[in-house]
Amino acid sequence: MKKVLLAILFLALLSVVGCTERQRTNDSSGDARTAAQSSAGAERAAETVKEDTSASEKEEKEERMERIPSRREEFKKGLLSPRGCEGSGTFMLGASPLALEDIEKIRPMGGLSSFHITPTDHQYWDTIGSDGRSEDTTNLERFKVYAPGDGLIVDIEHHTDYRVVIEHSCIFYTIFIHVDKLSDKIMAAAGLKEGEVGNHAWPRIPVEEGEVIGTIGVGKLDFSVIDANVTLKGFVKPESYEGEPWKIHAVDTFDYYEEPLKSRLLDKNIRKVPPLGGKIDYDIDGRLVGTWFKENTNGYRGLGNEQYWGSHLSIVYDAIDPSQVRISIGDFGGRQGQLQFGVKGNSPG
Repeated sequence: MKKVLLAILFLALLSVVGCTERQRTNDSSGDARTAAQSSAGAERAAETVKEDTSASEKEEKEERMERIPSRREEFKKGLLSPRGCEGSGTFMLGASPLALEDIEKIRPMGGLSSFHITPTDHQYWDTIGSDGRSEDTTNLERFKVYAPGDGLIVDIEHHTDYRVVIEHSCIFYTIFIHVDKLSDKIMAAAGLKEGEVGNHAWPRIPVEEGEVIGTIGVGKLDFSVIDANVTLKGFVKPESYEGEPWKIHAVDTFDYYEEPLKSRLLDKNIRKVPPLGGKIDYDIDGRLVGTWFKENTNGYRGLGNEQYWGSHLSIVYDAIDPSQVRISIGDFGGRQGQLQFGVKGNSPG
């Protein structure tokens, strides 16, 4: 009996020990699992932090890249700046292209001639002593030509004289034609030599308001202001002027001068009715007024020949007295030249 009790007691002890060992083993396994889970959680947390950090860095990088313009974005091609441009908007000009005492008269945009069958997109600034037709070919340094505002000379073309374009911003330009001589600074910066004909340069030469950019003799200086923010409304087909893309943006010069200089320039102006600077866009769809080009002749550009204007026709109003109708024909029965006419009775009837 005693042995039986001892055996029962021994078995009970084994059971307790086994349970304890199993519990310890389970506890150890649980601790291991907990540790593994904690480690995995930590790793996942680290990965999450890493991912968050990477995402944050990526966003910051993208934001930085947005702030840093690409080469394509850095290069802005302005209306008349084939090699890039700077700035935006317009401003009032502070200097006259010719000294006031050197100006005989200012003729408005919209004039017609043997070379301009369509209304001219520039004004004529006639010097003292000019008859408006002939040009001085000897004393070519008599009158100074000035930059009307700060900018960059971006286009110089030479044939018998110089055509110069000043970029004041990517949308704002002034154009000079018939400049007889350029300043030494500009000639050197553009790499031009005196006497060379047919040169065309696209430099970027800084000039300041009132700086002398060249000279002319007795005669006329062509001057125009171009504002790409303004598109003239009187052209039914603006694409016809792609050969001279500035033309549809040629604005009234006097609108870009402030007093008292504006009034002093207007005193020289021979047109006395608005728009005082002249008008070049007369098209009215369906009406016999405006400018036409022969079909298949590339619009204003013509066929690339010297007398491109032979395919032009204008029925417009006189530049000085807009009450008078004018007809201008580039080719009249094989005749080319001074082919501008008035209209009998000054009306279609």
